[in-house]
Amino acid sequence: MRKTLISALVLIALTVQLTGCNDNTPAEQPNESSSVVSDVSEPQNSSTFSTEASSSNKPQSSTASTTSSTSETSKPQSSTTTTTSNAPEVSEPQSSTASTTSSEPETSSSESNSQPEETSKDDTPQWTETAVSGERYVNTDYISSRVNAIQGSNTVKQYRLNDKVTVVAKTDTNYYKLEDGTFIHSDYLSESKVTVQQPQTTTSSSTNNGQGETIGAEKLSFVELDDGTLSVNFDDSVYKNGYKEIENIIIPAEYNGKKVTQIAEKAFAGFRNLKSVTIPEGITIIGKTAFNGCESLESINLPRSLKTIGFRAFSMCKNLKSVTIYNGVEMIEKGAFDSTAFLSNQKGIRYLGNWVIGCEEGTTIAEIKNGTIGIAGGAFSGDEWGVYHNLEYVSIPDSVKYINSMSFNSCTIENLKIPNCLTTLEYGFFDSCSICNLTIPKTVTYIDPQAMSTPLGGVRKLDNIYFTGTEEEWNQLLQNSGWDGTIVHSQARFDLHTTIKTPIYYELHFNSEGPAIP
Repeated sequence: MRKTLISALVLIALTVQLTGCNDNTPAEQPNESSSVVSDVSEPQNSSTFSTEASSSNKPQSSTASTTSSTSETSKPQSSTTTTTSNAPEVSEPQSSTASTTSSEPETSSSESNSQPEETSKDDTPQWTETAVSGERYVNTDYISSRVNAIQGSNTVKQYRLNDKVTVVAKTDTNYYKLEDGTFIHSDYLSESKVTVQQPQTTTSSSTNNGQGETIGAEKLSFVELDDGTLSVNFDDSVYKNGYKEIENIIIPAEYNGKKVTQIAEKAFAGFRNLKSVTIPEGITIIGKTAFNGCESLESINLPRSLKTIGFRAFSMCKNLKSVTIYNGVEMIEKGAFDSTAFLSNQKGIRYLGNWVIGCEEGTTIAEIKNGTIGIAGGAFSGDEWGVYHNLEYVSIPDSVKYINSMSFNSCTIENLKIPNCLTTLEYGFFDSCSICNLTIPKTVTYIDPQAMSTPLGGVRKLDNIYFTGTEEEWNQLLQNSGWDGTIVHSQARFDLHTTIKTPIYYELHFNSEGPAIP
């Protein structure tokens, strides 16, 4: 009896002890967070249109604290794998849109195999593709392909000018898809190689039987600009021997510790014996008529930093045969290269690199080649003698980003479509132009109030404006531009004391691409 009682008491004690252990042992809770992840991250997903990493469907950790590596871990739903006390911590992939993990370097090299961090939780492609095939050539100094057909996505491989690539599709975001699945914007690919004329080799030594002379910083003058940089000029008070014997000019990149960024208006105009000029990187503007009339100049190498080439900057340089220019240029003003050998020798449309800077007299049809990025001021408006072209038809590819003032001055164009890459219609855009139908894309964000109505001139005729956006978008565009949509043609009387102003009435169409250009 006593033995039975003792056995019962022992059994009761063991039961109580076991019950207490169970109360202190947490049940498996696979949905709760743990700062130590026991399984290896799931493979990342990819789709036909995007190589971006897709985030895991597992719930993310809601705590930032860590536990001992020897402590037990929660089991994830998708895995029964257990870990030992020596297993390293593996972080679950995050779904943050703008961050990158510390273990993944930025993919800017040509051989990088790492995938970029996810930029969107939505796996739906952000573009559509149309199959194309063929070869294209890189038309800029250097460009990188991207993992997505979206501006700002991670870069993959770098290409140089005239590198050949094979394309397999084009997207509605204006990117070409390459055969390796990466993308390059169509602005930077052309159907043919870019011909860049290389400058002839020149020396800085004096020539012309000892009469020629080379001048540099010590014989030039400099003026400080508002931004603290310098404009370079030629000043007789600095160099008193005149300029007739000067054959070579070397412009410095810096002077007295300040950067030189501009060549002043008329700086070296009329230097008839000038044979070479060194323009350093850092120069952004070449002023009006800066080298006008330098008739012995045969070649010029423009720097990558250059943004603006002024009015008649190199006009009347009749022996100028070779010009090197890069795609950083945003403005070439009217007549910048008038009466130069390399321009006069071209037939039809006349190009400088990827810019249209003129056309042969009498041209009536102009089909601008794909890959062109700009149309210079006055390109289709006539030469320096005022002989105007009879341009009736022009086709502009979407690669064109810049159309400078008065490009189509005095042209008679029936239908014209502004390219989708253009965002601004500048002052005097169609000055004295007789255009019938104008299509403006909704990508245009600003129209100068005098783009088609200059104080003396303006559009002579306009029947229809077709806008690819809505009426609300058009009204917002007008508001942003400070323009009420009124177009007036102004014409001076013969006595030049009065001006006749004629309103131009046109019909406005919304959500329309306008008539097709044949």
